[in-house]
Amino acid sequence: MKISACLVIHNEEKVIERCLESLYGVVDEIIVVHDGPCSDRSLDICREYGAKVFIEPHLGEAEPHKAYSYTKASNEWIFEIDADEYISTELRLWLRRFNQQLGVYSYRFIWRQHYGEIRYTSHFFRTLYGKVAFFRKDKILDLRRELYTPLQIEGPTLRIPLIIEHKPAYNGYVPWKVISKNRHRGSLMAKHFVEHGIFRGPAWAYLPKGLLVYFIEFMRPMSRGAFLDGYRGVFYSLSYANTFLFAYYYGWKLLRKKNSGLTP
Repeated sequence: MKISACLVIHNEEKVIERCLESLYGVVDEIIVVHDGPCSDRSLDICREYGAKVFIEPHLGEAEPHKAYSYTKASNEWIFEIDADEYISTELRLWLRRFNQQLGVYSYRFIWRQHYGEIRYTSHFFRTLYGKVAFFRKDKILDLRRELYTPLQIEGPTLRIPLIIEHKPAYNGYVPWKVISKNRHRGSLMAKHFVEHGIFRGPAWAYLPKGLLVYFIEFMRPMSRGAFLDGYRGVFYSLSYANTFLFAYYYGWKLLRKKNSGLTP
């Protein structure tokens, strides 16, 4: 069973080698799509590991490039991973011995969070399953991968209790860094939602809606046990919800311009 690893990156020289090292000898092919021109050693490092490198126009988000990376994969199975992630020893062994379960074309793994040297310890985070990371290419139902839309795969998705480590180069408890990232992602979400008619109608409604959604999204991880990690769990929940708050705020601004006849 041959596997292609697919990555979308943007100037990731601080973390990319750790990711590639965890994949080396496990997958049969590595596809790397770079979001815009590269200004560090990321692509040199990728080529040292035999990766096939493609440079696409800068979009600021990964989803559209992910769909492109699938088209470049020559193998039946795809393992999707980010540059700041790496796979555990146990998951490496599982992939080497992988045998498809009848009727199952996609798999999720535990997504273990690290920020700096801080690791979450609660049951919620220790059993937090991430995105669909391993799947059959010919079973993808929608290749468009629009912004913030989950990957749709035919059939059920099986949860495997093995770990993908998520360890960014930055400390996720620096508020201004997190807020800056939330603001950027929220603004892109708002633009996408307005352009596709998901956000529509009177602009004023999006301020109270945003507060309601913010509370709901904050409580989602908290109600599942994030609070057991104390301030770390609360901070994670707040940062998760912040993106939605910014999306509704920028949606309000864009709709106000659009409804007044101005170009957003």
